[in-house]
Amino acid sequence: MLDAGLTQKKVAQDLNISISSAKRWSSLYIKGSSLVTKPRSGRPPILKRADNIVISKSLGKCRQSTRKLAQRLKNRGNPVSHMCVYRHLTESVGVRSFKRQEIPRLSQKNIKDRLSFARKHQN
Repeated sequence: MLDAGLTQKKVAQDLNISISSAKRWSSLYIKGSSLVTKPRSGRPPILKRADNIVISKSLGKCRQSTRKLAQRLKNRGNPVSHMCVYRHLTESVGVRSFKRQEIPRLSQKNIKDRLSFARKHQN
């Protein structure tokens, strides 16, 4: 694009990137350096794309725990921990664990007292 006579600002707008990124890439291109990005540092992810799909599809099923999903992935040949599955669900998918709402246990006396209080203070 720069060879076609466009400015770095116009190239950045066309590619929807920042101007500093366009300048950096153009300087690498002019120097003749490799434009291929370097491999990222850090530990590679354990979960593969197929594993992510299996975990995401299991969300619709009832009674799925992270331990069951980890065991299922282990049976498929990818031993991962339940915490790895949990991390994927919370960070990538954005799902939290279900917590049942506690219903207060009321005796007959409590029910009767609440009802009388509500009727007394109705309006």
